[in-house]
Amino acid sequence: GAVKATERERRQVLSRSSRSVDAAIAVVATAAVTMAAAREAQPPLVLPGLVLTTAPLAFRRRCPASVFCVMLAAVMATNSRSTTVTFAAVIFAAYSAVVYSRFRRMAVTSVFTGAIIVTAIFPNTTPPVPARFTALLILLPTVAVAIVMRGWGQRAGESAERLRHAEAGHE
Repeated sequence: GAVKATERERRQVLSRSSRSVDAAIAVVATAAVTMAAAREAQPPLVLPGLVLTTAPLAFRRRCPASVFCVMLAAVMATNSRSTTVTFAAVIFAAYSAVVYSRFRRMAVTSVFTGAIIVTAIFPNTTPPVPARFTALLILLPTVAVAIVMRGWGQRAGESAERLRHAEAGHE
């Protein structure tokens, strides 16, 4: 009983901290988009659409695929007003949809379908990222994939080692 209670408490603390982190990310991103809109004197009716390009990140772990779809629709609706923050927020939402969704196939399908739709509707769209960040856009995903692959390799090595020990113990 005590072990189960401790595990439950640990999950609740992680969940609470995760929600706080997600809310903070959403607040910062939404504030950045809102300030950019204020500087550019956007019409008042545009602001709700711009808020929908970032604010749903607060729920990225609870309903990740829905968050991605809402944010993608908002970015498409406010396309001429996209910023680096909105671009990054949608990429982050796509990542969250694939990583956190209980329905992984549906999430991957949603992200893939969203990419096709955006490509079809906006064929000449490039992300609003300064050219000096091109190397980062290439190297950061490369490093992320490398880290994941290294982790898988380590886990596979550890599993093989456990299997060898189990076989030796069995003999």
